[in-house]
Amino acid sequence: MKILILSHRVPFPQNGGYAIVVANTIKSLVSTGHDVSLVALNAKRHNYESTLPDEDLMGKINYRAYDIDTTVTVLGVAVNLFKKHLSMSTGITTRNLRLY
Repeated sequence: MKILILSHRVPFPQNGGYAIVVANTIKSLVSTGHDVSLVALNAKRHNYESTLPDEDLMGKINYRAYDIDTTVTVLGVAVNLFKKHLSMSTGITTRNLRLY
């Protein structure tokens, strides 16, 4: 069976409970013959270098990590807060809204 695991953070290195559970789950699924793919988000504030657990395991799964920026700005909050209200009441969308 093909199995996709989506993770909100990179589970390597195994330095905590979450990472250990994800790694053990992957090992169990691989050992029972499943085709496992892991997609992880590597948030900027919790950025980890991609240290791989062991080459044998990584050779048996498809692994992809995506770097994302989760920083919050006051301007970004204001735009997201009023975006829906502006487009509903005035027809203004964020495409034609210029921020100065």
